[in-house]
Amino acid sequence: MAWGKIAGGGVFDNRSAQLLAKLVEKGVKVYDTFDRSDSASIGTADTGQIWTEDVGDLQISGNLLKTTTVSSGQSICSLESGLSNGRFSLTVNIGADLITRNVGVIFRMTDANNFWVARPSKTSGGAGSVQIVKCVSGVFTTVANISATVNANTEYSVMAVANNDIISLYFNGSLITEITDNFNATATKAGVRFGTTGTPASLYADKFSVEVL
Repeated sequence: MAWGKIAGGGVFDNRSAQLLAKLVEKGVKVYDTFDRSDSASIGTADTGQIWTEDVGDLQISGNLLKTTTVSSGQSICSLESGLSNGRFSLTVNIGADLITRNVGVIFRMTDANNFWVARPSKTSGGAGSVQIVKCVSGVFTTVANISATVNANTEYSVMAVANNDIISLYFNGSLITEITDNFNATATKAGVRFGTTGTPASLYADKFSVEVL
């Protein structure tokens, strides 16, 4: 399912409330457009869940989720989604073609050292790929790495579909790979991860959602 901005350019009016109610009826557990006033804190998702900044410093800027400071090359925020099996999706922009960077949707997370992330990634001046990565006790392992065109300053949609021990990876709406792995299979936190070796100013995330299967 593709997600749009809340009606009214960030003003939560009656149309916005009606849209949100329809999404919830269709099985959407978490939905966030990040359409709210600029703030040094992320605040609350459109569906009411409270965001936690786990690593680094994140903010709302221009109706987008951005990071101002990374710690050991990453920034992470999360919330309680209530789902371990589900569709976890995000719109991302990896920013300027000057640094190694990635932006991804986190799922099946217990804490900032144990989670899955689905993401497009690009090395400085190099090729792009779409990845499924797991973090176990702070150690990252790339479980799937699929070559893809990932351009600078371009929006892409990425979605992980987790169903028991099968994880499917979608990029711009197309299924590109599936893996089998039961790590953290009952964890229900979800979120966003920014990764970069440089200044993160041009990276951003948008349209975050978690949906039942």
